[in-house]
Amino acid sequence: DESLVDQQLAQMTQSFPEFVAVDPHPVGENDTCFISLEASVEGKRIDNLCTDGRTLSLGQGYMPSSFEEQVCGMDVGETKTFTFEGPNMDDFNGPEQTYECTVTILEIQEERYPELTDEWIAESMPMYKGVDDLRASVRSNIEQQARHQYDLQVASIAQTKLAERFEGSIPNEAYETTSQMITQTLRAQLAQQGMDFKEFVEQQGGEQNFNMGLMMQARQTLRCDYSLDSLFAHAGLEITDEDIVEACRELNPQNPYGVRKDMEESGRGFALREVAQRYAASKYLVANARISYSD
Repeated sequence: DESLVDQQLAQMTQSFPEFVAVDPHPVGENDTCFISLEASVEGKRIDNLCTDGRTLSLGQGYMPSSFEEQVCGMDVGETKTFTFEGPNMDDFNGPEQTYECTVTILEIQEERYPELTDEWIAESMPMYKGVDDLRASVRSNIEQQARHQYDLQVASIAQTKLAERFEGSIPNEAYETTSQMITQTLRAQLAQQGMDFKEFVEQQGGEQNFNMGLMMQARQTLRCDYSLDSLFAHAGLEITDEDIVEACRELNPQNPYGVRKDMEESGRGFALREVAQRYAASKYLVANARISYSD
């Protein structure tokens, strides 16, 4: 879908914004303006804040609200002296300081994005030959990601079907360990999204429902893992160095060799080999399964 390519190209150009002057008007709450600033604390000039010309976008949290409140309403060419409260530049954990400052509004600006041309690419992204080369690279990356996600989905379906043949019991200790690992992973994912774990549990219908779902997920994970272990042994498979690297890439696509070094040097090489064995068994499973495709 070329719209996906267009979307990523647009995101790239938005990483290189340009600020241009527009018709003068009083500074609004979400305006961008070009200012000069002199600031001091108890008569001592704060060099990090002072500037002859700097772009400031209001409402983005770049400056304290007490500063922005004073700037709002100022006209181009107007100079204003006032005080505002802000963090201690020498000790960010210390109490706030009172800053004295003089601000002049030089321009009202607007953020604009560059046009995607061969000339702009030559200047900003010289590793590409032009628009067509960049578009081809972006399309290739999207296709690789889509292919990878598709292959993972096929493997997951095949593993689920294989696990239906599982017979035997699973030790309680395995349930407990797997449940803990799933919970730790979930907590980390929620933290990245800025969501509280307890709030998530409530959204799932409360602790009882959450624990039931967790146990079912742990059961399915273990059934799949044990089934892959059995398939690996039954088919007489052997892991290759490539299997180990690919297993590490699933754990960390950006630094698979770093993952391998860390796990082997920390005495967790056995766990890495186990993951690699299941990766090899999964490849064998998909290659030998009878899979039908619609459309």
